[in-house]
Amino acid sequence: MAKTSPLKSERGKLRRVIVVGSGVAGLSTTLALCEAGVAVLLISLGPSSRAASACLQSGMSAALGLDGSGDSPQNHFEESVEAGRFLANQPPVQAMTRAAPGILERLQRMGVPFERTTEGRVAQGGSDGTAAQRTAYAGSTTGLHVVSALSEQVRRWEAKDVVDEHGVEVPGETMVHRLEGWEVVQVVLDDNGVAVGVAAQELRTLRIKAHAGDAVCLATGGVGHVFSRSTAGTRQTGTAALAAHRQGAAMANMDLLHVHPTAFPAADKARAVGEKARALGGRIWLPREAADKRAGVEIPEKERDYILERRFAELGNLASGWDAATTLVEAFVDKGRGIADSDGAVQPLAYLDLTHLRRSELSRSLGPLLDSLARASGIDPYSQPIRVGPAPAGIHGGLWVDFEATESGELVEESPRNHATTIPGLYAAGDVEYGYEGGCRLEGDALLRLVHAGRMAAAGMAAYRSALARSALDLPSSVFDSAQNAADDEFSAMVSAGKTPDGDSVHSLHADLATAMCNDCGLRRDPATLDRLLEELVSLDDRASSAHFPDGSTSFNPCTQAARHLKGMVGIARVVAAAAKARLADETRRTILLVADEDGGSRIAPEVEYECAGRPLTASSAIDSRFFQPGGAS
Repeated sequence: MAKTSPLKSERGKLRRVIVVGSGVAGLSTTLALCEAGVAVLLISLGPSSRAASACLQSGMSAALGLDGSGDSPQNHFEESVEAGRFLANQPPVQAMTRAAPGILERLQRMGVPFERTTEGRVAQGGSDGTAAQRTAYAGSTTGLHVVSALSEQVRRWEAKDVVDEHGVEVPGETMVHRLEGWEVVQVVLDDNGVAVGVAAQELRTLRIKAHAGDAVCLATGGVGHVFSRSTAGTRQTGTAALAAHRQGAAMANMDLLHVHPTAFPAADKARAVGEKARALGGRIWLPREAADKRAGVEIPEKERDYILERRFAELGNLASGWDAATTLVEAFVDKGRGIADSDGAVQPLAYLDLTHLRRSELSRSLGPLLDSLARASGIDPYSQPIRVGPAPAGIHGGLWVDFEATESGELVEESPRNHATTIPGLYAAGDVEYGYEGGCRLEGDALLRLVHAGRMAAAGMAAYRSALARSALDLPSSVFDSAQNAADDEFSAMVSAGKTPDGDSVHSLHADLATAMCNDCGLRRDPATLDRLLEELVSLDDRASSAHFPDGSTSFNPCTQAARHLKGMVGIARVVAAAAKARLADETRRTILLVADEDGGSRIAPEVEYECAGRPLTASSAIDSRFFQPGGAS
């Protein structure tokens, strides 16, 4: 079958692929696509500086081996797999850790101001879950610096004209066309169920428009706002991922909770105190007497229990996020320990102590973070211990994505299967997908996986596009008109329901949802509680369908966006609870695959049949653990 032109459709239109999301994963995907000669339509809710990944405090890990310690990408790989409780497929993780040194070097060249040694080399420090000094930091704002560097590179491609195969510029067309202030509400599928574009709503005018693309990549971030007292931002709702799930994209490992062990409980939300604080020497401790009402600075050394140092002899305070969080929760719940208020009530909190560290070093490395904590808490973190505790940060799972490896386990980097979902033509990259973390991540891998996933998704999309027999831009306009009309009808129905005065408010429903998820689907779970939660979520789903909001404006109406995200979060919560119940019922080490049910829920599937580039394939719940087994056997 003849292939289409790599540049233009049969109708002479410029062929583009679509990337949704302008955080680290979306920018990395876009940049790699442009470098491969593929024009991109980049759609995002807002500017890159507002993306969730811009708030990441974690550094970036790469085994450079510069300190003579013998650290290697293999060590990095094994520690990442072990931290993830052996629930991640190993070929993609191995490819990521091997690519890490090159990614770090590339970001340096883009201008990310990683901290330096006196010799001018990148300084590498510790991070959670490892004794190796392999994490590079740009102060406490590494995520923002990485986003800024990638965004600057993408802006260059926004100003660069598309050039055809003869070296002639295409008038009026640049390599990247960016739409900011647009929210994707559904994927456009053709008559064969292939992703050929997206339907998106402009937040300023509320008009909905269908956009055609030869492939679509969702890089819309993770799920976190569904939990109360979460460190996640308000945009981390998973709404776009749920829309794709309802249209046929399988989800995976949605039960695996991402917990931040050291979060400050501010009045509005929990605020993460990143691993850099512990890497610098910060110590976690509890008063030996739970009823001790004294301020932390007044409790003498002999009356302090450095609980992580006692529990984890090798890593101490740098125990992985999962290990640190579960240890603290065990102390709070099972033993009634914590920090007593002035009235004697014991709160489930511990102290993060930085007071023994030099103020100049703390100010240089963590100044903005500690200043914000001082404003939020009214105490001086340089001279007084900070009250912290575990808080939900998101879900390690997400949309199921594929990979292709050789018999020896080497990733086939130019395969259209890499980062493909079970909807042909739909790809996913970053926290929206499940591909690299398993049951927990090393925080030094957080930014690394976003950059790497973007580059792998871009290679997969480019390979997929080159195999297409027909461009999406040559499809009948009725395909896109139908999707646009369906999205319009759904939006109109939501606005009509919002005018019902006896409906619950969007914000009160979100509070009910987030509290139920935090209480019943947190670190401690049991089957009976999950059954009750699933019943409650069905009720919340019905109530969310008629949620009331006061503003019925037909332009720039944030209430409509809040209502849509509420409905999406309830749907995501149902997926999470269903996966959690399945994990409890089956203790074998496997991926929990989920497909959408007609009743709005999700069911477990041992495998899912799908196609990619015309090839029939199977998404399996089996985990590829060919390189490294529990106990260190490889």
